[in-house]
Amino acid sequence: MKKTEHGILFFGLLMAGVFTLGWCGETSRELLLTSRGASEYVIAVDRDGAPSDRFAAEELASVLCEVSGAKIPVVAPSERGARPCVAVGFRAAQAVAPQLAGRLPDLGRDGICQAVEGKNLILTGGKDSRRGTVYAVYNFLEETVGCRWWTAQASYLPKKTEIRVAPGMIQHIPPFEYREPFFYEVMDAKWAARNKCNGRHYKLTEEMGGGFVYVPGFAHTFGELVPGAMFKEHPEWFSEINGKRVGPPQATQLCLTNGPLLEYCIQRIREKLKTAPPDAIVSVTQNDHGGNSRCLCARCKAVEDEEGSPSGPVLRFVNAIAQALEKEYPLAIFDTFAYLYTRQPPRLVRPRPNVCVRLCSIECNFLFGLDHPSNQTFANDLKNWFKIAKRLYIWDYCTNFSHYPFPFPDLRALAPNVRLFKDNGVQGVFEQGSCQSKCGDLSELKAWVLARLLWNPALDDKALVKEFVNGYYGAAGPWIEHYINRLYDAAIAAGKELTIYAFPMEEAYGFLDYATVRECGDLLEKAVKAVENQPDFLKRARIVQAGLRYAMLLRWPVLEQEAWSKGEKWPGIEGVREVCRDLDTVFTENAVTHVSEATLRYDAWRPILTLPRTAPVFPKVFEGLARNERYDLQDYVLRIYDSRPHWGSGTADDKASDGVAVWLETNHQEWVVQVKLPTPVGGEKDMEAKWTVWAAVRGEGFSPGNDPGFAHGIHADRNAKIRRQGKVALNEIRADQYRLYRVADLTGAQLKDAIFWLAPCKNPDKIRKLWVDRVLVTRSLQELEGKNVIDPAAETNTAAR
Repeated sequence: MKKTEHGILFFGLLMAGVFTLGWCGETSRELLLTSRGASEYVIAVDRDGAPSDRFAAEELASVLCEVSGAKIPVVAPSERGARPCVAVGFRAAQAVAPQLAGRLPDLGRDGICQAVEGKNLILTGGKDSRRGTVYAVYNFLEETVGCRWWTAQASYLPKKTEIRVAPGMIQHIPPFEYREPFFYEVMDAKWAARNKCNGRHYKLTEEMGGGFVYVPGFAHTFGELVPGAMFKEHPEWFSEINGKRVGPPQATQLCLTNGPLLEYCIQRIREKLKTAPPDAIVSVTQNDHGGNSRCLCARCKAVEDEEGSPSGPVLRFVNAIAQALEKEYPLAIFDTFAYLYTRQPPRLVRPRPNVCVRLCSIECNFLFGLDHPSNQTFANDLKNWFKIAKRLYIWDYCTNFSHYPFPFPDLRALAPNVRLFKDNGVQGVFEQGSCQSKCGDLSELKAWVLARLLWNPALDDKALVKEFVNGYYGAAGPWIEHYINRLYDAAIAAGKELTIYAFPMEEAYGFLDYATVRECGDLLEKAVKAVENQPDFLKRARIVQAGLRYAMLLRWPVLEQEAWSKGEKWPGIEGVREVCRDLDTVFTENAVTHVSEATLRYDAWRPILTLPRTAPVFPKVFEGLARNERYDLQDYVLRIYDSRPHWGSGTADDKASDGVAVWLETNHQEWVVQVKLPTPVGGEKDMEAKWTVWAAVRGEGFSPGNDPGFAHGIHADRNAKIRRQGKVALNEIRADQYRLYRVADLTGAQLKDAIFWLAPCKNPDKIRKLWVDRVLVTRSLQELEGKNVIDPAAETNTAAR
């Protein structure tokens, strides 16, 4: 085991409430396990016992040697002779301290016991536990020895001349049977075992005690159970929508009242279970589409109406599968979602004892706890599912899935949420963070804090945060803690709803204003300066700093306006270049692959950071507008969706206003380019005024005509009345220059919710490629009324005042 570096640790975390401490006998006393690089102890483990017992014993010997220098031999209980021992595992505990083993309560699969019996130390799980002994050893190494495993690559192992063990007994059964913080930095089996996490994605080996196994997949398995290719033969197995059966690739679910479909799924699952562990979890979960994709045939609709919720047909279907297979597979658990349109519990049907319901919090406000008034409907659903479900899991969320590096201030809500889950009988928790790549917002910190809380919700989360930042970031830690507190105080004071898909210029991120960004930037500069000669700590501090700079870049237009309105200096094009260079350095050094979930690979966005760019100027036609009456949304603030090859990417373009643009392939009609439009900063007058949204676009490889060249529009999820969309004909597009196309006229109040989008028209035979330079938002000018296309290149450009 390699020790990566030393850090400052803060011990004495709250242990009351879940752990129990008691004396094992009058003869118990403090043990001196190692002293000055030596030990009189041996580690006793039954060599014919579980592989996880032997693994735990070897891990204990290895870490104790690393910490103290003492090489403690691992032997069978019968080989220890008169030497005192550390008995690892239930069978070794029976041999060394039969009176203790005989009175241990049922510790379940993951419970632990640490006890001093005479001169011996007992570290064990329950009698038939696969993981308990492993956790007992790692808990001892954490709480007694002081080891910390921050991430898969970073740990802290202290150097000690003596290791002493207090007398007494510690027993602990974690309240959650399933525990998984799902972040890229901790997707490692050893990290999971050391931090007592047992989720499906860690791929824990048998010697580590194993983990949970899902079949046929982890989530959204309707498509795996019934492949889309079966639609041709059995369209009646798929959703009926508006009187017509709908199959993939269109958004669809299954017709859950179809008898032959049920029998087919039972047989499919039976085959899957033949090669799965006996306690596998069978995921029978809806596809990842909204409620409009569900089946509304007469039978499904009747069940839904009777149950008062779309969860009714789903739960009846899963119950039928669970009932059909429970005798053959009595340990298997049959799992389904309470997600989006199925989140509300049904009125009549109840989950069978072998059915697990996974309740998902995807729609919630993550700035505050899930029991906050803004999350009341979720809290109600949680309580109501608790009343009817024997086994209830939670799928929770811990990142901005649109922008992984962007600050997502949910840290203070994590502990209250975990305690809320515990108090409502939840047995398993999956916390989904930035799972595809490094550089997610505080992902290492969140993963470690969540691991500790899921093991013991009574821990002091503030102390956990302080311990991590000082241990993981070294001398940068206090500054990073100040940064976190400054940022979170600002977010909570603003009190806006923060969703997991919030756009950078959305009102939810209004707390990232000019003053906050400036102050937080100063704190992180001090953090980086404090560790500039310590490469490991510096690299980690720079990731935190990159998150703030990422936010700064994507909020550049509104921050620039705020600075100007306050008479403050804001960096111009040189500032953009510096931030872009710095982000690329950090992202490249950390091998970042994604900056958002599935929709933007870093290789598609990287040209925007690395290509040389010049200072853009506003078209002369707008020179009558004041500085606070126009916004220039350049390519670096546009969100590019590129979940499939060749949808779009940043590229050099000498015809673009700053030399960089976004190119789009035309073989699809996805809204590849999107951006949340800025809210005017000028006060009530600007909110009442009319504004115009313009898109600067050109094309390549097209023939003139009236066929559509591209589509554009405005949408606002919170205000269905704001819907603008249109198409631009091929004969209105130019190849040699960018033209400005009027997208919409909106009031300042409407801009507050508006999101711009642009898409090709899936006609590559008509136009080969599109280029988007920028989006302009300007106060409407009377002289431009009725003018839908402007040729700015036809005029002499001058900088707007």
